[in-house]
Amino acid sequence: MENETSKHAKDDPMSDDVNETVKDEGGGDPVADKEDIANNKQTGETQVECDEASGNKNSDSSTEPEANNSINDQPEPPIGSTSGNNTTEHSNDAIEESNDKEEEWMQVLGNDSLLKKIVEKGDGRETRPVGGEIVTISCVEKLESDKIVDINSELTFTLGDGDVVQALDICLSLMERNEKAIIKTDAKYAYGEKGRKPDIPPDAKLTYEVQLLKVQPTLNVQKLSIAERITKGDAKRERGNYYYTRSEFTASINSYNKALSILDDSSENHGAEETTQLQSLLETRLKCYNNLAAAQLKVDANDAAIKSCEFVLRVQPENVKALFRKGKALAAKLETSAAIACLRKAVKLEPETKIIHAELSKLVNKQKKEEEKEKDLYKKMIGADKLPEVKPSSSWTSKWPVIASATAAALISVGFMAYRYG
Repeated sequence: MENETSKHAKDDPMSDDVNETVKDEGGGDPVADKEDIANNKQTGETQVECDEASGNKNSDSSTEPEANNSINDQPEPPIGSTSGNNTTEHSNDAIEESNDKEEEWMQVLGNDSLLKKIVEKGDGRETRPVGGEIVTISCVEKLESDKIVDINSELTFTLGDGDVVQALDICLSLMERNEKAIIKTDAKYAYGEKGRKPDIPPDAKLTYEVQLLKVQPTLNVQKLSIAERITKGDAKRERGNYYYTRSEFTASINSYNKALSILDDSSENHGAEETTQLQSLLETRLKCYNNLAAAQLKVDANDAAIKSCEFVLRVQPENVKALFRKGKALAAKLETSAAIACLRKAVKLEPETKIIHAELSKLVNKQKKEEEKEKDLYKKMIGADKLPEVKPSSSWTSKWPVIASATAAALISVGFMAYRYG
């Protein structure tokens, strides 16, 4: 359903409460984290971009279609009867009917957190999609109040890639082609404690009326043109940015890696027209690695973040964002000197960027304190702080050893001469 991604398409997924971004040399990388590279200039880059599945947003309750009472309003079964001698028989029948009603709902996950009910059967179990296949669905998304917040007549995405809410990713693997079903989910498998502004409040339970229209084979990346790779890869990157803005860093890392699997061009044979697009493909890939590094820093995957930055720096040695993030990752690994070297290079390239100066200053001060501690520790180890003080001597006492030595030398010389010529 993820039309909510488009609502964040102009945010900076890595800026958080820092309203500064570092200029990106290749068209703009939206990633700058809470402590990330920032300056007050605008770079023109799209700050949050996400893999938006096509669909028509409609949150106006005045245009909502009427709720399908045959689907959503199941009458309560009779519990029993108080007349006649058939009371027990009617009661038992009612209980059996009630159980039948309850069994229509599949407990996909426990404690009623994710439920699925078949409304119309599909074409057989063999038509169920598996992860990686491309599915097309029609979907109506509702709040518990039955207010419709989203309608999609045809929504196409890769199953299991995180392109839609988790409830749909999970339940669609249990649906057959052409099957119609109702899915009820707790907030944690939809939009969680953040909700989706402005139409889905925090911690909202949702209902989805879904039909699985089509199942297609897994995307063959090698058959895509360069232009198609750029489009599909950047859409995955945008999806990662969407997750980043929601502080869902593991999900954002997954989306960035999916993007890179599409943007990685291992083919060497391209037509002249496609060759002109290779630079654009490379720039999109570098932006994705930069975004990935920012997300990896958030989950303390510092070694992985360094590798992501180094991929960028091999191609663009003066990429300020990559230098800054590598510096932060090195600092987190307590490699202070190496971190300072990265940040000094970044400051030289972007001297007006205040946050780089702040990070560098913090590390330099930290290094000075570490050096002072090392000196104090060394003194304690050799006991230099416990050596007795040497009192200054008087002029006479300081000279007598010299006089005594000279006198002894003279006496020895006289004795030697007397022995030789005597």
